[in-house]
Amino acid sequence: MPDPASLLAFVQSVSGVGLCWVDVGTRALHCEPRARELLAIADAASPGWPQLLERLDEQAGAALERAVEAAQGGHGPAFELQARLHAPAAPARMLKISGRLTRDPPGRAAAVLLAIEEEAPAAGPLVEYAVAMAGIGMWELDLDSGRERWCPKTLELYGLPPEGPAPTREEWRERFLHPDDAVRQAQRAATFLAGGGQPYELDYRIRRADGGLRWLHSRAAFLPGPARRVVGLTMDITERKEAELGAAEAWQLLDMSAAQVGFGFGYRDRSLGIGHWSTQLKRMYGLPPAAPTPSHQELLQWVVPESRPVVAGNLQRQAAVGEVFEFRHDIRRVNDGARRTLLTRSVWLADAAGQPWRICFATVDITDQLARERQVSEALQRLQMATQALGIGTWERDIDAERGRWDDTTLALYGLPPGAPGPNLDEYLQLIHPLDRDWMVERFHPSRTAKAGDLDFTFRVLRPDGTVRWLHVLGGGEFNADGRVVRRVGICMDVTERRAAEEALHAKELAERANQAKTQFLSRMSHELRTPLNAVLGFAQLMALDENAPLSPAQQQRLQHVQGAGWHLLALIDDVLDLTSVESREAPLKPQWVQLAGLVQEVLALNEPAATREQVTLHVDGTAGDLRLWVDPRRAKQVLVNLVSNAVKYNRRGGRVDVSCSANANELTVCVRDTGAGIAAERMPELFQPFNRLGRESGAVAGTGIGLTLSRQLAELMGGRLEAHSQPGVGSEFRLVLPVLAGPAGEG
Repeated sequence: MPDPASLLAFVQSVSGVGLCWVDVGTRALHCEPRARELLAIADAASPGWPQLLERLDEQAGAALERAVEAAQGGHGPAFELQARLHAPAAPARMLKISGRLTRDPPGRAAAVLLAIEEEAPAAGPLVEYAVAMAGIGMWELDLDSGRERWCPKTLELYGLPPEGPAPTREEWRERFLHPDDAVRQAQRAATFLAGGGQPYELDYRIRRADGGLRWLHSRAAFLPGPARRVVGLTMDITERKEAELGAAEAWQLLDMSAAQVGFGFGYRDRSLGIGHWSTQLKRMYGLPPAAPTPSHQELLQWVVPESRPVVAGNLQRQAAVGEVFEFRHDIRRVNDGARRTLLTRSVWLADAAGQPWRICFATVDITDQLARERQVSEALQRLQMATQALGIGTWERDIDAERGRWDDTTLALYGLPPGAPGPNLDEYLQLIHPLDRDWMVERFHPSRTAKAGDLDFTFRVLRPDGTVRWLHVLGGGEFNADGRVVRRVGICMDVTERRAAEEALHAKELAERANQAKTQFLSRMSHELRTPLNAVLGFAQLMALDENAPLSPAQQQRLQHVQGAGWHLLALIDDVLDLTSVESREAPLKPQWVQLAGLVQEVLALNEPAATREQVTLHVDGTAGDLRLWVDPRRAKQVLVNLVSNAVKYNRRGGRVDVSCSANANELTVCVRDTGAGIAAERMPELFQPFNRLGRESGAVAGTGIGLTLSRQLAELMGGRLEAHSQPGVGSEFRLVLPVLAGPAGEG
């Protein structure tokens, strides 16, 4: 088999056809020897493209230029035209110029291949032989007579004997032409026969005589002359067509797969500026599937203004072969105007010389993804703001990593500055209070099981500034297949104040229980003491009054001491009983309207003997007037008697006690002021403690130390309060403050 170059030279020499080609980008022209001969070019150099057009008549030159321009856009069809040669010192002749677009390598450099031949009535046997050597069959058809001649190669393509007759057109359609291509062939033939200057060209399928299915490509043109004769060429393109169909099916499958995954793809050739978009990519831009691949200018029209510089820059980017680069841009969809955000990744492929010639790209619509990310980000921000407002810190630690990750709130809880790196395990344990450190080490040991790995405990931390705080940690662990902890995540919060409140509440509950137990004990004991004490006092009275067995004066004096101690003990027991009943809220109030002035006079009258004995003057301020109170009179008198009695007992001889009253819209105040020794400031907190007489237990003044405690309890029981103020060497002042309450409807 001869090499292609030798075969080409042989075909040109025997057929009279000259070949040349023009680069559609640069218009560089190359002519083979036979072409130069037909164009009357004497030297061996190829003429330039303008020189070629000048040698042809104006109409033919313009048609040839339009054909090459169409090929430059990547969609130029095959063409054939007639031209008259106008060359210096050369006879005029008619030329037939046929051309078609070709690429080398495929898809990169584009050129138009031109076949130039002098008009001749028919092809000769040598031409048929040369064409057959190239695997091409020739045929002729006389349209007037219907006679058709096929060369042996053409017959061979159909599986017919080399010397057999050619089938008629009707027989060819019925026997050989594939039914699925019959309509398309008839339409193309009708267009060709109707004229228009375009050659007949068609890809179609045949069923060979031996049953084999083959793809053929035929081209035909009218021969010059008065007779209506058509000459054509046919070649077998089965392998090429199957490759094209396979590529188309693969492309369609890839397009469908990409659509399922949600991305579009395409490519664009660098030199030609032509390319292809997948169906899914067109949908992303709101284009119909059958829409042509848009140009760069059309693409930029759909990009929103703020994204155009980014897109334009990346379209012109000269990246290295194999380098993947990406950019994000917003568009307005063509069909509905919706704004969408797209992410495109691109890579340049290399040609045989290693130069970039085709850029392939894939595009993903990330609008919904960005919306979800914004929602998650906003939720995280809200969560972070909430945790910061609540003082809750978040943390995580990869067990195999050197350090954990703490947010600023967690760092602050441990006394560390914002932005500081999370401590490693040893540094962390140094922040734990020494009393809690050992059990914390056990808590965080990586060998703990999944169930035991959940964190929920309270501990103390020792901050770098020396302060101690209580923290509570909640969290859990992630475990590998072997059950080993690989990661822990959790939150922490400061519970120091809550802990202190809980401890105070617990102490209060203990105190209340103890106080209740004390009250119950005192109540029971007081009742138990009353019985024998009444017996002692009763028998002492009998002994003092027994005339049959009179006592001596010394015995009488001793018996008086026994009776005095007994009555004092009985008063003490009564006070204790009264105090316990008030504390346990077992002393019900019986309120009624009470004239304040009358109540004060009763209290003073009861204390008059003691005041006379101690030479203390009682003085009443007349401001009480017509003031009335809705109170329990017995309990109110009990409090005032206690206050006036103390003012007399703890006064100095010749002293003074002043009782005054005042009122406003909400409260009424009774003030009892004495001129006694007063109470030191440091002892004022002990004033209302039961049985505490502030160091006067051994003094001459008798008392139980319960009166003030009971008075305060009664004041609070009536909705008021008892206030005390004292100045050593000057005296003391006690104020009973009661609310002004409305009585039953129609009273007051």
